[in-house]
Amino acid sequence: MADRILYLDADLTLFHKKLLRPEQVALDDPSVFFDLFGYVQVKARPGAQAFIDHFRGMGVTVYCVTGGGTDSQTEALRCAGLSVDRLFGSCRGGVELPPPPAHWVLVDDSPLKDAMLFDKIARILGKLNLEPNDAELERALAEHFVQCEMFFDFCECKPLSELIPIIMTKLELA
Repeated sequence: MADRILYLDADLTLFHKKLLRPEQVALDDPSVFFDLFGYVQVKARPGAQAFIDHFRGMGVTVYCVTGGGTDSQTEALRCAGLSVDRLFGSCRGGVELPPPPAHWVLVDDSPLKDAMLFDKIARILGKLNLEPNDAELERALAEHFVQCEMFFDFCECKPLSELIPIIMTKLELA
């Protein structure tokens, strides 16, 4: 079992996806894939892979936990040029995550009262769900959650590297 795990959200945390009309697609564009909704272009958040590699270099396991489907998010990570240790897709009814170690952090752009955030934390903790005022959820948010700014490909945003000090503290690496 991993000693420390960094869980990362996918959409708007690690990358931004946008749907393209067929006439916008260049067939040789490695940042585009076809899924259930049509052609999708993916742009990685600047510095995202360096951020992942920073923690991997310290022996931290890096998982991606997402509400999207596993196949689609795997393709999105590939098109964005991002690599994690494992992806756990589709928070509702997806593959069970291994039990978390004592030291874990979830980095996500979701607001604190977002149902999908609650679902991700419940999955990490091995629960079916957690209610908004659940003491275990409140403790997990305080001790293990770091909110990042949403990443859109058309605007500047803070790099994930700015979160390294707080993540290191929460993982007890500092």
